[in-house]
Order: sequence, then structure tokens, then C-alpha cells
Amino acid sequence: IPAQEHLRRRPLGLTLRKQWPATLDGGARKIPDQLRLSDGRALARAGDGGWDPLIREGRFESGRFDDALVDACVELLSGWRPEPAPRWIAAVPSRRQPDLVPDFARRLAAAVSLPFCGLLNRVGDGPPQREMRNSAQQAANVRGEFEVVGVPPPGPGLLVDDLWYSGWTLTTLGALLREAGSGPIHALVLALAGA
Repeated sequence: IPAQEHLRRRPLGLTLRKQWPATLDGGARKIPDQLRLSDGRALARAGDGGWDPLIREGRFESGRFDDALVDACVELLSGWRPEPAPRWIAAVPSRRQPDLVPDFARRLAAAVSLPFCGLLNRVGDGPPQREMRNSAQQAANVRGEFEVVGVPPPGPGLLVDDLWYSGWTLTTLGALLREAGSGPIHALVLALAGA
């Protein structure tokens, strides 16, 4: 279908967070440059007719993302060429679907000949970001919910998640990985949703 193919061939840039909201440790403050995500892309927009039906099927029906999404992300990375180029891949963990995103990230890592690093653990069980009323609540909802469980490789990495809703999950995890010694972190998500 031409319309679907058109939608599938237009990856989206992520609007990266540059400032922590006012409710975290006092007033609003800039995220230090060395802790910010370097760049990011989304394969699709939630609700579009391109890749979103296949993403939703993986999230809500089969519990596994189709290999076609891996292939699409390989193509996205090839066209994007993030700089500095990632040398490893990590995934955002979930308590509700613990294998969904890590399984996808492992297959993507194998497809692009990069190591997969299981560096993150979900230690809390906060509600989904879409249930928070504003950006400050979304940022607070992520704080303390994750931990770095290994030593990140020093080079640049690619952090993979299924959904970018508020941006705070990947922003927070990127900062945690940088604080733990990683190189620059790029973000790759399957679907971009809006808050």
C-alpha cells in the first residue's frame, strides 16, 4: 500500500529534554550537557498506519516484536548514522513485559553486529507515564525506578525502548548510564506518542 510505505519510510526525530522540571531538587535546572541524550529517532508515530499496527500487535497481542521491525530499525540506523556511532546497545526494562524490549534490542544488536549489554534493571513499579498529569509528575515517576547493574562500555551506546511518551524515561536512564561511565547515549524508540 503506497500510503503505508510512505509512513514507514519517514523516521521521526525525538525532541530531547534539556532541563529537569522544577519539582526535582528545587527549581528547574539545565541537564548538564555530558548527561543529556545525544540524539534520538522513532520508527513510527503511535496511531499512524505505517509501523504502528505491527508495534501494537507486539505490545498487546503476541508479546514479541516482529522481525520486520528489527529490519526496519536496521534500515533506520543506516540512514540516520548517529554520531558518534554506537558501539553497543542496551534496553529499557519493564516489570509488566520484562522480555519484550530486551528481546527486541538483542535481535537488533545481532542484526547490526553490536554487543547487547544488559545494564539496566527496573527496581520500582510506578504507573505508566500516560497516567501522570504533567511533565513534573512524569519525571518524578521515573526517578528511583531504575538502576544501572553493570559497568557500561566507555564508548557511545544506543538505548532502545518501545515507546517515547514523555521522554523522561530515556532522559533519566541516559543520565544514569553517563554517570556510570558510558560514552554518549543515543535513543531509539519504536513509537512516538504524545504527552
